Amino acid sequence: MSTFFSSFFSVFTLPVVLSLVGIFVLLGIIAFIKSLNSDESPKAKVELQYRKRPVVLDKREAAFFYELKKQLPEGYNIFPKMRIADFLETTATGRDYYKQRNKILPKHVDFLICDQYFKPLLAIEVNGSSHRQEKVQVNDALKKEIFEAAEIPLKTVTVGTDFVPAVQEIVKII
Repeated sequence: MSTFFSSFFSVFTLPVVLSLVGIFVLLGIIAFIKSLNSDESPKAKVELQYRKRPVVLDKREAAFFYELKKQLPEGYNIFPKMRIADFLETTATGRDYYKQRNKILPKHVDFLICDQYFKPLLAIEVNGSSHRQEKVQVNDALKKEIFEAAEIPLKTVTVGTDFVPAVQEIVKII
C-alpha cells in the first residue's frame, strides 16, 4: 500500500498541484463573469410589477391643495406627498445615525411649504378617518416629535373641516 501512495504522490508534484488549482480558479472566475453577463441571472428573471397610480392626490387633498395655492402669497412653493427624509436629516452620528434616519425614511407629509429659496417652512398633514386608528396615532405622535426636534411647524388639518379658514390660519404661521 505504501508503494501505491508513493507512486500516486510522485505524479502529483507541487508544480502539478499548483497548476491544477490555478486552472480550477481560472474556470471559476470565467463562470462567474459569464453569470454576470448572462440574461439568465436571477435578477433578470424577476418580473417588475408596477403601474402608475390614477392620481397623486385624492379629492380631499386636491381640494386642500387648490385652496392653499389660492391663498398662499406669491413666491412660496407647495410640494405634495413629500418624503420627510428629503427635507430633514439627522444630526446623530455612528449607529444612532442609521436608527434616526430609518425612523424618517419611509414617512412623508401631505404637503411641504417652502420659501422662494426652497427652504422648508411648514409641513401639513390632512388627516381623514384613518387617523383614528391607534397605530396611525402612534405614527402621528412620532412625526410631531420629529418636527418639534427639527424646529419646523407641523400643521394638522382634519378632513371635513372648511379648508378656507384652515388655510388662512396656515398662511398666518408662515
